[in-house]
Amino acid sequence: MRQNPVSVLLMDDEPMSPIIQATLQLLRDEGFDTDLAESVREAVEAYYEKFYDVFVLDIDMNDPEGDGIRVLKRFISLHNQTKVIMFSGAGTKFDWFAAANAHCFGYVAKDENGAIDLLIRYIRSVAETPPRRCRSVLRKGICPQNLLLYCKNPGLRKDAETVIIKTLGKQWKITAVDDLKSAAAALESDQNYGAVLLLQEFFSTDSETREAMKDILSVSPEPQVIAGCTGEDKYRPSILQTANLHPFRMINLSEPDWKNRLEEALNAALLWYGKEEIFKADMEALERVQVTLPPEALKHWEEFSPEDTECENESASDGGAGR
Repeated sequence: MRQNPVSVLLMDDEPMSPIIQATLQLLRDEGFDTDLAESVREAVEAYYEKFYDVFVLDIDMNDPEGDGIRVLKRFISLHNQTKVIMFSGAGTKFDWFAAANAHCFGYVAKDENGAIDLLIRYIRSVAETPPRRCRSVLRKGICPQNLLLYCKNPGLRKDAETVIIKTLGKQWKITAVDDLKSAAAALESDQNYGAVLLLQEFFSTDSETREAMKDILSVSPEPQVIAGCTGEDKYRPSILQTANLHPFRMINLSEPDWKNRLEEALNAALLWYGKEEIFKADMEALERVQVTLPPEALKHWEEFSPEDTECENESASDGGAGR
């Protein structure tokens, strides 16, 4: 039973706007210990000065130091269990995919019906979700050379299979299915898979599709699940629903270089099979520790060297920065 209130940092550069005022009021009415940061600098410094269970970030910040996506990437690079929810009314299709690929916990559009209620549900979910326990990055899991592929479009499937063979090699077996229920059932069978790839123009937002997708994505990180769909504004509900189910990678099939993105995603899925991904640490963020931590805490960083904390994706044996 949790004794302390859930702590929340909300970052938004329009604190007096009706939506933010209403959000702050409702979060505090729900019993959340909520602070407000009006700039990227305030949010980053707050990260070091106080422990927060969840960070709620606006994307479109009128701030020369960056936007919510940059802050998200910075926080996740410092600790891969940091829980971040994007809460924005101005995010673009590029932001939706970027947020998913940086492993945000949730993405809520301010202009959708019941946005604040949805945000509260995500925050409560953070409080109720224990940290995921995965294989240590020092242990090398055996990745089965089998890939599960869901793609109903014949042309797209052919292109995807070409990339899979080029990236993983001909020794990999590709098991193709025509519907999401079959994909979910395959993952419950005795057959083990080293990666799962779901490709479709857009994924329906109906409850049946959502439940099937939820079942499939629940197997991550063993294996990791990659999802690809068309990045168009008209598909925003579908894209955000998929992003909020936490795929390992989301690929925008509208981008000309999506095949290159798929190749990168497959390589990363093998590298992080069975493990929580650790991103390359943000050196500027780590160096800021020297400035923002109170003097009594700086003694732990006296021998700090940025080179010691880098985590390159090419080496699965590197460690990550924590807080």
